[in-house]
Amino acid sequence: MKKEYLDWLDKSRNKWSHNNDFWDFIYQLSKDKSLLSKLSMSVATATHDFSPARRVIKTNGDITTIWDAKDSLALKYFAENIKAKSNFSKFVVSNKGNGGIPKAIKTVNKLIKTHKY
Repeated sequence: MKKEYLDWLDKSRNKWSHNNDFWDFIYQLSKDKSLLSKLSMSVATATHDFSPARRVIKTNGDITTIWDAKDSLALKYFAENIKAKSNFSKFVVSNKGNGGIPKAIKTVNKLIKTHKY
């Protein structure tokens, strides 16, 4: 597991509640330096057991889903590996930086006018 994944998790959760499992994970990591490599091995060998995700209500009333810290790192590992090994088409507008829904609507409208679809 790359250190940048841990940095990503730290950046995304360092202002979260003191009750979040992230803080316990950081504490456990400080006591057992091999914890990250064990997690990496369990993910790479497909033996990692995911914990149930939790749905929480934020103070503004929004509902969000939270994965525990280890699972978040495993999902980050999967996402980064898929991204690195996949050649995503430049025409897939849902990919980050490709224009999203506005670009999709614009492209469809353009192609409908030219009958080239």
